Amino acid sequence: MRYFFFLFVVFLAEISCYAAPLKVGAILDHPFIIKHDTEYSGIAVELWDAIAHGLNETYTLVEYPEEKTKEAFEALSRGDLDVLIGALSVTQDTLKHADFTLPFYADKIVPVVFHDSFQNLLTLFKMMFFSFGWIMGIFFVLYASYLYFLWYYERKHSLMIPDCCREGVSYLFWKHILIGRHTDDIPKTLPGKSLVFSKTILSYFILTLLSATLVSFLTVSLSSWSDPIQHVSDLEKRRMGAIADSRPFKMGSNLGFTIIPFASIKEGMRALREGEIDTFLSDFSLVDTYLKEVGRDKVNMSHFVLKQDLHAFATRPGNPLLRKINEQMVDLKKRRVPEKICKGYLEKGVRDCDL
Repeated sequence: MRYFFFLFVVFLAEISCYAAPLKVGAILDHPFIIKHDTEYSGIAVELWDAIAHGLNETYTLVEYPEEKTKEAFEALSRGDLDVLIGALSVTQDTLKHADFTLPFYADKIVPVVFHDSFQNLLTLFKMMFFSFGWIMGIFFVLYASYLYFLWYYERKHSLMIPDCCREGVSYLFWKHILIGRHTDDIPKTLPGKSLVFSKTILSYFILTLLSATLVSFLTVSLSSWSDPIQHVSDLEKRRMGAIADSRPFKMGSNLGFTIIPFASIKEGMRALREGEIDTFLSDFSLVDTYLKEVGRDKVNMSHFVLKQDLHAFATRPGNPLLRKINEQMVDLKKRRVPEKICKGYLEKGVRDCDL
C-alpha cells in the first residue's frame, strides 16, 4: 500500500513538472518587443522573462503585429492566451477584454525637432531686435528731438553752446554723455526747463519698459529658442510627420493636424534632418531608443507632452495569475530590475521605468 502511495505522489510530481506552458501574446512594438528572425528581445520581453522565472513558469510567445492589437485582446478574452505583453494601454475598450497588471513604464507622445544652433542663433538675434528695436528707435527719435529743441531755446542764453544747429546739438550730446549734464548755465528758459524735466521722466519710463521687455525676453524668448514648441498652437504652424497608424499619428490626426505618414522612424528622422518636415511626433520610448543607437546629431525631443500613457501587461479577466504577476513585479521593483532592463534600451527614458 505504501508503495502504491509513493508511486501516486511521484506521478503527481511528474504532472506538475510537465504542466502546459503559458501562452503569452506579444504585440510587436519597438523597444518593448523586438523581433530578430525567430528570437525576441525588448523591455517587455526581458521583464516578462524575469516574472516567469520568479513564478517558475514556462511559456510560449504568440506574435501579434501592432495593427492587430484588437485581435490579441479578443484572443486573451476568449482564453486562447493566458497573458498579453507589450506596451499595453488601459482604455475603455481594452478593459472589456482584460485585467491589467501594475504599470511598468510611463510613456508619452512628444514632438521631435531638428536643432540647428546657427539658425537658432540667428532667430534669437531677430527676436532680440524685434523685442528691443522699436523701443530704442522711439528713444533715439525722442532724444534727438529733445537735443534740437534744447539747443533752439537755450543757445541765446549760454555762451558755450554753438549757434550752428549741427555743432550745437553735437555739443549738447557729448557733454551729456561724458559728464552727465549739458552745461552748468542751462536750462534758463521755461521751455528748456520743461524739456529737461520731461526728458528725466521719460528716461525713467523707457528704462522701466526696457527692463520689463528684457525680463519677458529672458523668460519667454530664450525658452522658445531652446525649445520652440511650448503649446499645441506652436504645432499648428509646422509640417508634421509620424509613423503611419501609430499612436502619435492617430493623436495628431484627432487634434486636427495634417500628419505626413512614414513607414518607420528612420524615414521620419531622415525627412526631419532634410527639412521635409519641421516636427516628428513619436512615442518618447521609441525615439529615445533610436537616438541612443544612431546619436542625437542636432535632433532634440521637446519638453512639451501631447499625451502621457502608462504601459502594463494584461491577463484574462478573473485570472488568479494576475495577483502572482503583480507580486513578482513588486519584488522586481524592489531589486530595481526594471530600471536595469531599461538601461539596455533607453537613455533619457530610464527614469520612466522606476514606477
